[in-house]
Amino acid sequence: MFANGLCLATGFALGDLPQWRAWLFFGVAPGSQSLAQCSLGITARVRLIGEQLLPAMWGTPTIKEVFQSPLPRASLWGAILALTLAAVAAFVWSERKAVWSLATLGPLPEANWRSATILLLFVAPLALVAVGANVYDVWQTRYLVIAWQASAVILAVFFARLIARSKGLGLLLIGLWVVGVGLVSTLDVSMLWHNRQDPWPPEAVASLEAYLARNQVKGGYADYWIAYALDFLTQERIALAPYTRLDRFRPYSDQAASIPVQAYVFWPGVVPEGSKDGAAIVRALSQKVPGQTNDLLMGHLSRQTVFDHQRVGNWDVWLMTDREP
Repeated sequence: MFANGLCLATGFALGDLPQWRAWLFFGVAPGSQSLAQCSLGITARVRLIGEQLLPAMWGTPTIKEVFQSPLPRASLWGAILALTLAAVAAFVWSERKAVWSLATLGPLPEANWRSATILLLFVAPLALVAVGANVYDVWQTRYLVIAWQASAVILAVFFARLIARSKGLGLLLIGLWVVGVGLVSTLDVSMLWHNRQDPWPPEAVASLEAYLARNQVKGGYADYWIAYALDFLTQERIALAPYTRLDRFRPYSDQAASIPVQAYVFWPGVVPEGSKDGAAIVRALSQKVPGQTNDLLMGHLSRQTVFDHQRVGNWDVWLMTDREP
């Protein structure tokens, strides 16, 4: 038991080394990367888990997309989801003693340590998603990587036990899973990637940088995916910080906050064309990304006026200032 505890403590210390290093040597206090959220939102996030995140994690479209698919595909996806749910249910039932020990914080027999570990690795990320505010759409399935790995073990155990009882049925269901997830899903993702347009062509990035240079703007704000990509592609000649609640890189945030005219870069359609001031932009963002924006930044933006607004490259760019345009 002591050796296991020592391994756990060592893994925790090494895994969190970047925060310890920043704290000990650079005075940056460790902070939580899980956003706090109102407990009333748990119902919506549990629904998000069931309808979007779990299907995506298990290699199928979301529940809504399944119902909108042609009947053959919908039947295949439904069978895959039912099969995976059956594997999870069978594992929980077969390991119910470990489940009870974990739920009641009672003694855990050594024989149940492995199954309890798998259960914790599967459940803990889902629980964090349910109580935090980091996840708000299907693209945040990446937060469930550990749960996905645990579910893969659960599915493998299910297939192994099934083959031990009925080799024919077991091989049939394995074949179904391989066709549905290993073949069809892979082909769908390959086609999606092939058809996806490049959002960062050099000429678009160059036109954005030139537009900001003409207006003597050296930074501002964008969503996470736009901000850091453009920071990298412009070699930090402009500094865009995310307008979300997490301050991920302080130098970018400090530079963006210090300049008199700030650029707000959005994907087209995020902010309506007729928006006249910062308050209108804040209202649009509150609808597009509810609960995800930085409240202090949004308060400041709501008092700003529009200096200029143009479609530049692949983005809508709003130049905002505290003074009258």
